[in-house]
Amino acid sequence: MEAARPARVDDLDDAARLWRHAVDDLGGQRGGRVLAGTLARQDLHRQLGEQLRDPDGMLTVGTIDEVVVGLASAQRHQVGDDMLAVLDVIFVEPAARGVGVGESMLGVVVSWALDHGCSGFDAPALPGNRAAKSFFERMGFQSRLLVMHRSIEHRPHGSR
Repeated sequence: MEAARPARVDDLDDAARLWRHAVDDLGGQRGGRVLAGTLARQDLHRQLGEQLRDPDGMLTVGTIDEVVVGLASAQRHQVGDDMLAVLDVIFVEPAARGVGVGESMLGVVVSWALDHGCSGFDAPALPGNRAAKSFFERMGFQSRLLVMHRSIEHRPHGSR
C-alpha cells in the first residue's frame, strides 16, 4: 500500500540516494542540466539532516508497504507579504510510479505548507516533460511563470 510521511533521521540514507537519482534523472531532459546543477549538494546527507530540523523546510518520503521509494523536498520563502512554498525535488523510483506515491507525498507537503501559513505553492516542471506537467495539473497546479534560458559562451573581457 502506498503512503507518505515526513522523513525521519533513519530515512536519511534513502533520502540521499533518491535525491541523487532525481538529480541524475534531470540530466537527459531539456533544461535539466541547469536545474540539476542547482540541486547538487556537496554534503547531501548533512544538508538533508539539517532540513529535518529546519522549520522552513519539509522533507517527505513516499513508501510502498513501508519501503521508501520516493522523496519530496520543499522550502518556505517570504515573498512580499506572502509566504510561498517551493518544491525542490519530487522523485519516485521508476518501478514504483503510477500507483499514487507522488500524489501522497505532494499531499503531505501541501498540508505542511498550509499548516505553516503558505498562501501558494510553486513546483518546477521542465519543458517537454509532459508527465510532470500532467501530474502537477492533476494536483491542482497551473502555470504562472515560464523561465527562459540561453546558454552563453564565456569570452575574455573586452572581446566580442
